Amino acid sequence: MNKIGDMIYAIPLVRTLRNEFPEATITVLAENTNAEVIRHQPYIDRVLVYNKGAGIRRSRIVNIMQTIQVTDFDIDIGVKGGF
Repeated sequence: MNKIGDMIYAIPLVRTLRNEFPEATITVLAENTNAEVIRHQPYIDRVLVYNKGAGIRRSRIVNIMQTIQVTDFDIDIGVKGGF
């Protein structure tokens, strides 16, 4: 769902990752509606922002794939809020 609250809940995880892996490059994938919540956190090196779009680019998955395919990651962690 990627709402602002979900991103707020992810901040402690990102902080812990930074503490455990200080040399790692940490990139967060965020929707344009919640990117500002995480953008200025000192534990983040980069924020990739994707948009929901319209027409053929309306698919969230298509937009996410186009956003992240420019970067080579060693590990991906998916954070999901709720129960």
